[in-house]
Amino acid sequence: MVRECCVHCGCGWLEYVKRKIANGTYQVWVECQACGKNARGSGVLLKHDKVILEDCRTLPSEEMPVCERCHREGAELHHWAPRSIFGGEYVRVNGHPCIWPRDYLCIQCHQEWHSKMLAYTNGRTDA
Repeated sequence: MVRECCVHCGCGWLEYVKRKIANGTYQVWVECQACGKNARGSGVLLKHDKVILEDCRTLPSEEMPVCERCHREGAELHHWAPRSIFGGEYVRVNGHPCIWPRDYLCIQCHQEWHSKMLAYTNGRTDA
């Protein structure tokens, strides 16, 4: 059990959950048992060294996210604005905190995105 409150509904009934993703690893987050959302905010995942995976409730495969592009199951959260270029997770826009957009992509679509972006930044348009 986690001792904090959900950012969405304020409930304190939280639990560590994990979901197996396309590359065979797990995404882990804190889920609110009242509203069913990620209690720390959309897309906020935990590092594996901060939790004991065996103690996390495993979500069934039918709850796995699908790729926003091709609709395959087992997609991973993808940052459209790479941290190496745009900096950290949070930036300020007009004085307010703002998160760069993210979507779920399968491994194949994610690799294609990176390949095309790399080709573009190297001046190629044939990728």
